[in-house]
Amino acid sequence: SFDGSAAISLPGVNIGGSMDTTGNADTATKLAEAVNIGGVSFDGSAAISLPGVNAAGDQDTAGTAAKATLCNGTFDGTTINATTITASGAITGSSDVTFKSPALAELNLVVGNNNRDVLIADTSNNVVQITNLVTTHSITNYSDRRVKTDIAPTQLEAVELIRNINCVEFKRTDISENNYSPIGFIAQEIEELLPYHVEETAAPHCEEHDTLLSVRTTDFVPLLVKAVQELSDKIIDLEARLAKFE
Repeated sequence: SFDGSAAISLPGVNIGGSMDTTGNADTATKLAEAVNIGGVSFDGSAAISLPGVNAAGDQDTAGTAAKATLCNGTFDGTTINATTITASGAITGSSDVTFKSPALAELNLVVGNNNRDVLIADTSNNVVQITNLVTTHSITNYSDRRVKTDIAPTQLEAVELIRNINCVEFKRTDISENNYSPIGFIAQEIEELLPYHVEETAAPHCEEHDTLLSVRTTDFVPLLVKAVQELSDKIIDLEARLAKFE
């Protein structure tokens, strides 16, 4: 009981005037004892900086995030949007490493170092373009009878067709390294003779044209075989004629 005539003692209040109480204070200056937050001491008197957290609020933490920033792009658990990944070692995975672009007609993948890039372009025509391709084994394509139908001897006159194909030397304008003169064909000329053996494909490496015509030169191997067979038949026929005069 307190009537103002004398001092009284309150439970939880010592002689020094410090009070042990519960509840929330309307105002306070700092914590009685500092605590560590993320390895940084905090007593409530000033703001602190936590390791891995910058001013923009990006946090370096462990666990699974619903959405996080990876490099300079955004990763939501399944997709990395507009990012450049710099690796000092190998990028490995326990399964396939897949690059897909479902929203685009084509996907360009550039692999290289600071001196040279190798462009791999997967176009909407399901054609893969690789610049400066070097392989340790042969490049083959399927030729199995089991996946063919309507098989019949070709009616092309191979020798006459080959005589009308121009073999030319040229310089390339779409590549920087042009140290020699390749020997090849002009796609527009081949298209007039063999239209089904010329394709128009995307040309992401070319600054002047979006698409370029390409020739399926492997298709000329059977054509050359047919030409040799035709010449062989003519030689056999000539030898038979000459034999009659001996």
